Amino acid sequence: MLTGQQDKVRDSLFTAYRTIQRAVRDDRWKLIVYPQVNKVQRFDLKSDPGETRDLADEPAHAGQVERLFTLLKEWQRQAGDIQPLRTDKPERLEFDFSKVQPVKRP
Repeated sequence: MLTGQQDKVRDSLFTAYRTIQRAVRDDRWKLIVYPQVNKVQRFDLKSDPGETRDLADEPAHAGQVERLFTLLKEWQRQAGDIQPLRTDKPERLEFDFSKVQPVKRP
């Protein structure tokens, strides 16, 4: 890629953050899993590059969610990542908007 001899090295990418998050993305779609709270998000990076519209719960996208879950599990297997993607005892999902600091723009 650095020498311009090929456009890409892989078709998808796997990321992980501690035990908090696992994600997989391809050229168009991104799936994010939060195992501790059993939360899943899915974004269409083509039409929503800012990841503002979560499509995970929309029935029309169920097939894509399943495909990305399969891809995520395969990446975990290849990477030796043993983090479960769900828990039997999820933590409470909360977000305190009062702690969010406004962005200062020039």
